[in-house]
Amino acid sequence: MDEAIVPPVPAGPITADDVRSAVEALGGPNRTNAAAIRARIGRGSLATIQKHLQAIRDAESAPAMPEDLESAPAMPSDLTGAFQAVWSAAWAMAERRHAALLAQFSTESRTLAEGLETALSDLAEMAEQVDCTEARAQAAEARAKEAEEALVQERAVMAGERQALEAVMARLRGMLSSEGQRPAEPD
Repeated sequence: MDEAIVPPVPAGPITADDVRSAVEALGGPNRTNAAAIRARIGRGSLATIQKHLQAIRDAESAPAMPEDLESAPAMPSDLTGAFQAVWSAAWAMAERRHAALLAQFSTESRTLAEGLETALSDLAEMAEQVDCTEARAQAAEARAKEAEEALVQERAVMAGERQALEAVMARLRGMLSSEGQRPAEPD
């Protein structure tokens, strides 16, 4: 198995540049996730990493807008006056359609952004719950290990006490058997 050489983890908060570098190393924003980026960087909360990752994805998926949308292009000089009206009407209709589509897409974008914020919030809460559960599991493992060590010590003490008791019992038996072999003393 090939192991990548991991540079020392710098301290401080996760930046967009940290996430961007990890995203590039992992094959692009749509080929990775916050957990993989966190594993690559070695620090940071999943919520912060997810926020930076989403900003990178948004920047890459933003459509390029033409520079000048507010004025109609100049009418070709070889058109006659009859076509001027057709040209102006077509341009006005295109602007209305563009405005309607822009409004529709803006509304859909806001709705999607709100849904994404909710999902990210839920994801952050779940990440916190996982972290808390992991901490509780580690604490329980530590307590179980301490209990196991205490049990081993108690067994050792009990074994020592049992050997001492058996030695006392053996001496008592020896004393009783030697008492039984002596002649009875006169009253």
